[in-house]
Amino acid sequence: MSVTDNDRYAVTIGWAYVYSLVWFVPVGGLAWWYQQWWGSLADDLRARPGWFLLFLLVSLVVGSGVHELIHGWTWVWLGGLSWSEVEIGVKWRALTPYAHCGSVMTARAYWWGTAMPGIVMGLVPVGLGLWWGNDWVMVFGLIFTLAAAGDVLILLKTWSLPARQLVRDHPSLAGCLVVEGGG
Repeated sequence: MSVTDNDRYAVTIGWAYVYSLVWFVPVGGLAWWYQQWWGSLADDLRARPGWFLLFLLVSLVVGSGVHELIHGWTWVWLGGLSWSEVEIGVKWRALTPYAHCGSVMTARAYWWGTAMPGIVMGLVPVGLGLWWGNDWVMVFGLIFTLAAAGDVLILLKTWSLPARQLVRDHPSLAGCLVVEGGG
């Protein structure tokens, strides 16, 4: 088995940031819908701006690390890997936290590992925030739905791969490389 050097299933961090701007539209729509339904988000955040900024800062710092740990944990669990094969860190030049796994796994395991933080930290809290009418849970979910924009872009780029195709996380870009002869 050999790994292709084809970057077809990967994007630069810059393109992931550009895509995240597009991702603001549906996430903004969720915020608007919440405001229409509950009518409290804007009022609550204006009434407590200091708490909101503290909440935002702590959520981003702690949540970014948890987001990357969820990527790694899912790849370990579904890819049959060990934690020693996962690297968690920050690309300081791009101000981007990352999870990287250089080991081979199926595209299905890679997809789930890519999607899980957006589901657990984004969509589930958004759903709970909508259900409960809790502004803070909703804001947390919106933040991490936005944070998953690059992950969504990777899922869109790799979705055409067969689920059993063997892939490996790209060493320098966001996305993966196809393992020839695998799958």
